[in-house]
Amino acid sequence: MSSHWYLQNGMPFYTIQRSDGTGIRDVTLRDAKKVQALYSTTYIINQLSKPQLEKWKIKQILDVCFDHTAYDSREEWEEKVWKLYREKTEVYSTQGMLIHNQLETYYLAGIIAPDAEDIVYPVIELIEKSFKHHKILKYRAEESFANKKGYGGKIDLIIETEDGIIILDFKTKQGDKLEKQLYNDYSMQLAAYSDTFKNVLFCGNVLISVTHPGINHIHVWSDETIQKSNQMFNHLLEYCKLVNNYDPAF
Repeated sequence: MSSHWYLQNGMPFYTIQRSDGTGIRDVTLRDAKKVQALYSTTYIINQLSKPQLEKWKIKQILDVCFDHTAYDSREEWEEKVWKLYREKTEVYSTQGMLIHNQLETYYLAGIIAPDAEDIVYPVIELIEKSFKHHKILKYRAEESFANKKGYGGKIDLIIETEDGIIILDFKTKQGDKLEKQLYNDYSMQLAAYSDTFKNVLFCGNVLISVTHPGINHIHVWSDETIQKSNQMFNHLLEYCKLVNNYDPAF
């Protein structure tokens, strides 16, 4: 996955025109330094080891290996295994991206594609039910931002209420035991978001099952966890600045 960057006005800075005019390419650290672009929250958090994710990746590879053993050479076998592994994991990534896009379309334009209703409707209903005791003024989807500490990002959903804002991040999952699939990097991401805005009531993850449509869960992180996660995130941010010899704070 390519690294995402943000400009100091909060606008995404993901790609750049090739110098020979043949198209666009992903932004590199060198490109970012030229315009004082900001690290993305995802880039920063990805410096952290994620044992559960690595275990899951290894399992996918083992599954492919188990099912495909009869090849004439080791090289042919390895090439096939890696090809099937990429195809298998890309399916989950694509599913997650589609659901994010469908929710974004709903909150921006009020439109739900017919083939997405089984998954999207229950998510919308859960969000409305969970926060019905707050007078909701406005939904803001896919809002990008810049933080003076040197990072930026894009928030899945901000709910404006009379009392303050609620920040939500969507995570697509497998299975139906969603409340057990919560990790430190989730709260760190939300803590980084929360540190950028004023009058934040609370932050939460909306967990959406892609294997069990209609099974969803909202986890609201405690203030104590968000404060601790913010300290963890700031340490990783400083690590990024040191290892890259680049500090875009402004």
